[in-house]
Amino acid sequence: MYFYTRLAIVLVLLILFYVILYLKKVKTTMKIRVFSAIGACVLVTVLGFIPFENMVYSFPTAEKAFCYFYSEYEEENITFSVEGENSKLIIAQNSKGGTMGIMTKSDDKWKIGYSTELKVVGEHYGKSEFATIYEHRPTGDIYICIVPTSNEELSINDDYNTEFKLCPADKENTLPAYYGYIPNLPDNYEVEINGEKVMFDK
Repeated sequence: MYFYTRLAIVLVLLILFYVILYLKKVKTTMKIRVFSAIGACVLVTVLGFIPFENMVYSFPTAEKAFCYFYSEYEEENITFSVEGENSKLIIAQNSKGGTMGIMTKSDDKWKIGYSTELKVVGEHYGKSEFATIYEHRPTGDIYICIVPTSNEELSINDDYNTEFKLCPADKENTLPAYYGYIPNLPDNYEVEINGEKVMFDK
């Protein structure tokens, strides 16, 4: 729906452009057609990076905001989520593949967000796993993702009672992952993975 909304806007603008040319009795040459087509493609792309819906509308749930933005997914395709204080990390999977997105909370409603708003603030590469800490830049919410290098189940805990939720592998050739929301990331965050202490420095 997100893409089609922008496509509809550009088509309306394109029609208005040709109507104006017709009223002004300007001949629509091949050059004008080519440049207007290129301009329309560029405008659709640019509008894709501007969630103007956020200025006038809020979604009742993060899942509805996610499915509006990623229109190829239905709510039943959502397989996993982790909610922070002001955002929600969502993963969906269908027959064409999977994707991860993050939606932003606004009061009791939800706004469209981009996965590009996640900034990597810490990384660790171990023998049996690799871990990444993300910061959601608009809200400051912190998420951690730990992926085992095999299908081995991991034992994970920290000193902040973080709930590490298992996101199962979605296909035979992918690995499961553990996600958690960290309310307040300390300067020296430590997590224990299978008995091994891993330190992240800000």
